[in-house]
Amino acid sequence: GYADLSGGIDRNDYLEGLAKINLSSVNSIVNYFNILLDRINETIEPNIILLDSRTGFNDIFGTAALYLSSCVVGFFGFSRQTQPGLMNLLKEYYKNSNTFSLQLVFSIIPQKADEEWIEKHKKEVLQYINYIGSENKNYPSFLYLHRNTILEKIGTGDDLNDSDFVNLVKDKKFDDYNFLF
Repeated sequence: GYADLSGGIDRNDYLEGLAKINLSSVNSIVNYFNILLDRINETIEPNIILLDSRTGFNDIFGTAALYLSSCVVGFFGFSRQTQPGLMNLLKEYYKNSNTFSLQLVFSIIPQKADEEWIEKHKKEVLQYINYIGSENKNYPSFLYLHRNTILEKIGTGDDLNDSDFVNLVKDKKFDDYNFLF
């Protein structure tokens, strides 16, 4: 169901609808999403459908997205905390049964992340890949999103000079993001 928290359908109706979804089976989730995606394609005919499958709600959504996607863009920070998720995604990517392409995007990288740092990091990730086994597929693509102090202030309540943000957008100074999209 659809929940419009400003009116329309009640939040309790939305939560009740979520509770009815069978979250114990990846196949069940994939089947429900395929029905939804078919309806979207029939009625709206979009050029692209983006699925945000952060695993904070339920890990099955993340797994199901792998079966629904032709391209997976995995966003990772650079920390020991994100390595298990990265390893899991790489293992799924290198399964013979998978059909998606993979782009790895590393964000929240340290301020000191120069080309040398990036090459060292990429080498470490390639070691993971070689450990898993990459003989059947190409390497995923890599992208690094550098820190942007103006973007980091959006929505935080910190002082943000509106003209700085407007100029950032106007001048299209989002080099990393432009490359990603």
